[in-house]
Amino acid sequence: MQTLPRMQTSIHQTIGDDLSARTFVTIPLVAIAITGLVSFTSRAMQRQRECTIDGTPILNTHIDSVSPEGPCPTGMVEIDGDWCPIVEEICLRWVDQRGNTVNQPNDNDTGRCGEFKRPTRCLSQQRVHKRFCIDVNEYTGDGDKPRSWMTWYDAKNELESDGKRLCTQAEWTMACEGPEIQPYPYEDGYHRDSLACNTDNQLPRGLDVFKATNHSTKEARLLDDMLAEPMTHPLCTSPYGVKDMPGNIDEWVVNESGHPYVSGLMGGHIMGVRNRCRSITLAHGPLFSWYETGTRGCKDIIKEKEQTK
Repeated sequence: MQTLPRMQTSIHQTIGDDLSARTFVTIPLVAIAITGLVSFTSRAMQRQRECTIDGTPILNTHIDSVSPEGPCPTGMVEIDGDWCPIVEEICLRWVDQRGNTVNQPNDNDTGRCGEFKRPTRCLSQQRVHKRFCIDVNEYTGDGDKPRSWMTWYDAKNELESDGKRLCTQAEWTMACEGPEIQPYPYEDGYHRDSLACNTDNQLPRGLDVFKATNHSTKEARLLDDMLAEPMTHPLCTSPYGVKDMPGNIDEWVVNESGHPYVSGLMGGHIMGVRNRCRSITLAHGPLFSWYETGTRGCKDIIKEKEQTK
């Protein structure tokens, strides 16, 4: 029998018209003991093999090319459902980068939760219906990998030039967690799997990320090499069919509260920070850019009455 750290209840609250600025509250609960902890690493590796044919991913390939006759352009998927602004997430077990059980972190929002209590509870008295399109894959520009070193304004301008827009925090979260409000978009939605997405990577020996002061530095090029191309991690797919939301590149979104900035970053990056659906960093303003910053696009769905005008 192994005694684990205290469970933590995370209450994510959103406010405003789109109800997306989050207040985080932590409530200590009783200590628990769990026997027979299961390693999910072998299961993930087996499922990764099952989802490939001769090395070619086959999981959820039906959503990679959305029909032009549908409501969303090719390369985007429709999200249509009811968004819960306030949820309760209870972490049963905190882990380190290698998946070992650890004490609760000082910052629960950026810590790695190895297992959440099922199911997530919606605490909102009323849900908000949302319908929109979102890119299946992260924004790559003209390259093969997600574009890095983007400011919030870069992301906004690039997407708008393609006829899209930045996703809001609420939209990004909803596309990630699916209709069952899963903390993680992959597998059963409640267990962290560092192999499912491009997360929890070890830095090459001698690489100092703080020496990556611009995109042309040697350090920046090495960090870009660690980014994964779309479909490299087929298990990293949300219930709605959106890929690579946790990890890989940190994605700019619109922070609808506007405080402290209009900008927010979601999904976390290759090192394993905030690699789940509800977490967001609000510390960086819209002019910030680094090896971790990229985006993906959203698009409004035109109502039938508007199309016939």
